[in-house]
Amino acid sequence: MKNPLFEQSHPFTKLLFLFFIIIGSFLIFLVIGLITAIPFFGITLSSFQSALNINNPDNIGLIKYMQFIQHMGIFVVPPLIAAYVFSKYPKSYLSADTKSKFPVYLLAAGIIIFAIPFINYTGALNAKMSLPESFAGFEEKIKAMEESAGKMTEAFLNVKSIGGLFINLIIVALLPAVGEEFLFRGVLLKIFKEWTKNKHAAILISAFLFSAVHFQFYGFLPRFLLGALFGYLFVWSKNIWVPVTVHFINNGLAVLLYYFMHDTELYEKADAFGTDTATMPSVIFSVLFAGMFLYLFYKLTKIETSTVDSQQEQ
Repeated sequence: MKNPLFEQSHPFTKLLFLFFIIIGSFLIFLVIGLITAIPFFGITLSSFQSALNINNPDNIGLIKYMQFIQHMGIFVVPPLIAAYVFSKYPKSYLSADTKSKFPVYLLAAGIIIFAIPFINYTGALNAKMSLPESFAGFEEKIKAMEESAGKMTEAFLNVKSIGGLFINLIIVALLPAVGEEFLFRGVLLKIFKEWTKNKHAAILISAFLFSAVHFQFYGFLPRFLLGALFGYLFVWSKNIWVPVTVHFINNGLAVLLYYFMHDTELYEKADAFGTDTATMPSVIFSVLFAGMFLYLFYKLTKIETSTVDSQQEQ
């Protein structure tokens, strides 16, 4: 089999090429989105931008469609292309051919569920952070951007039918879980691991980028910690489907919680769980149990991967 074009390239070259893949893929999918959305949603090119106004509930279908197109172009397709030009075995490069036993997935699910109060707590800490006075104007712009993002999320999640819930689970939970994990853990983490020769540095750098691309300053810390968690789950299990599953559970729980409990007191309590003094013991509980599950996950995957390695040697 002929060597892929960038298999022997320096990690920086791979990183640069990945960047161009993302830009090119995004532009191609954007054109596809425009061409298909205009007749499908009955709008004109001149009115396309105004049709993306989130304050009009009639536009939410177009917004969700363009979100789907954007995610495919930025997160799903580029890592697949990168895997084909970086390795003879693209599926193995992405660690998409590794099989893990059910207890591995069960422990991984337990980690993210028990970690929720602690993640909420770090989110509350992050929200209290402020920039120096000299950056007051910039901070106001950040707040305006995040308020707009919050409205977008609210508009996305506000559905009344099972069909709407199913679409949200695909766009908000499944697609990001697959695309973002393939890109940040499947490709970027491996590039930085090859570059730095240090898996911990690679995990943290990819987690930083994972959080940064969401452009939410007041949600940076919890998203960074989630990215680091996904990175360690990936490195220890050597299976991309483990962080994909955990990422899906994390996003999917938010979608389900909103659908079934929105506008109730229970929803507000769940959303604030771990952020106030009344629920502070839950943060300690969260750290202890998530840490225990994480340790068990590490030990189990260590046994599992060493068994697979010994079988391959034979």
